[in-house]
Amino acid sequence: MENINFDKVHHLCMENKWDLVINEYRHLLYTKRERETEFIEIKLEYGKIWVSVPLSNSVYQYKTGFNDYYSTNAYLESRIMVSDR
Repeated sequence: MENINFDKVHHLCMENKWDLVINEYRHLLYTKRERETEFIEIKLEYGKIWVSVPLSNSVYQYKTGFNDYYSTNAYLESRIMVSDR
């Protein structure tokens, strides 16, 4: 895993059947094993951390930005757990 700031998120993804398909320091992309069109994306650009997560029961994604790793990790951890219910 290139960006160790998301190590806990990475392990949660792996435990919940998300596969890492892009592994770069400024860009991480996970796809769901059984549903390859669902993805979690993390991008560092323009001084922010942008994340995109699948919306429940929808074909759409929700994208939001954070200013720090702590807030980003907290948000992603909650979304990973919700998406697997």
